[in-house]
Amino acid sequence: MPSVLHQILVDLFGRRPTLAPELLRDALGLVLPDFDYVELTDADLSQVVPPEYRADQVLILRSQRHSEGMAGKPVMSIVLEVQLKTDEEKRFSWPCYQVIERARLRCPCCLLVVTPSDSVARWAGTPIDTGQPGFVFAPVVLGPDAVPVITEADQARHRPELALLSVLAHGMSDQGYEVGIAAYHGASGLDRETRMLYSDMILQAVHVVARKKMEERMQIEDYEFRSDIALRGKAKGLAEGQAKGLATALLKIVTARGLQITQDQQAQILGCTNLDTLDTWLDRILQGADVNELLH
Repeated sequence: MPSVLHQILVDLFGRRPTLAPELLRDALGLVLPDFDYVELTDADLSQVVPPEYRADQVLILRSQRHSEGMAGKPVMSIVLEVQLKTDEEKRFSWPCYQVIERARLRCPCCLLVVTPSDSVARWAGTPIDTGQPGFVFAPVVLGPDAVPVITEADQARHRPELALLSVLAHGMSDQGYEVGIAAYHGASGLDRETRMLYSDMILQAVHVVARKKMEERMQIEDYEFRSDIALRGKAKGLAEGQAKGLATALLKIVTARGLQITQDQQAQILGCTNLDTLDTWLDRILQGADVNELLH
């Protein structure tokens, strides 16, 4: 099953279809054909017969200037693969992805591998000998070194997906704090659910010193995203405090009634953080249950 990080990276390119061609052109130096818009299309590359080939994303660059119909003519296709670890099976399927998509659309096709890992980037960039004379397949790889360092808030707000990609690539560097704060600014204009998800990923992606400095700064300055972090921390603190209070009250009632309680049972009560469970136990003890009945 795909990891959260894998899915987030895939979704970045789905949320902003122009991100892939922008990175191919600006970060990796590829010359792209003229196009008017980018279409996010079905990532299923299977043929009529098995096996099934499914990429992470497929994007089509289309040009209206050379089109006779409503949809622009495809001038290039980008097959996107997010890779978090080495997988030798991909070295057999990746050339298929490119060949199938090129044949389907009758236009050039590029396989782009995106990874936040230097070692995976080196592995993915190794040319693949297909066995066909003259056809050595070389994936185009976007590793950490090729991802731009986004430290300006305005740039991050304009391109929040690239800002998150930047902190995932450079959050553990000396610029971890700067790219982290910029990415938070970039996320501030997104919907709440996405903003919360990006916030968690940003804090996980930066080194410990940067994370602590960011959290301290967020408590002082009124960032757009500050309420999300503060509310989450406040809610967690309130829940923990309520649980501790209920557990303490429960033990006081047990003591007042002179009931027998073992150290393990006491530890079980004090260690419980589920408010509903503690409420149930409190009701039971008030109704005359003993400790064994209480906990079962």
